Amino acid sequence: MAAPDDGVTRSHVSPRADEAVQDDELDALFAPLARFRTLTLAVSGGADSMALMLLVQRWARKHHDAPKIVVATVDHGLR
Repeated sequence: MAAPDDGVTRSHVSPRADEAVQDDELDALFAPLARFRTLTLAVSGGADSMALMLLVQRWARKHHDAPKIVVATVDHGLR
């Protein structure tokens, strides 16, 4: 299926975090955390927090023995 012609040059668009990071990279990044039974992610709702949640979710779904993931929302009150 062809992408719609919206006037955006795709070479200048950043890839989504879950597409830019390969599975072997995820395994290398999160391997040290695999030994824990539970992980708590503290996120603020910003783009970097959302990317982290998506990446951890993708990693955990790949590994049946992955830790339980708990997400805590932190409101910094900056807005």
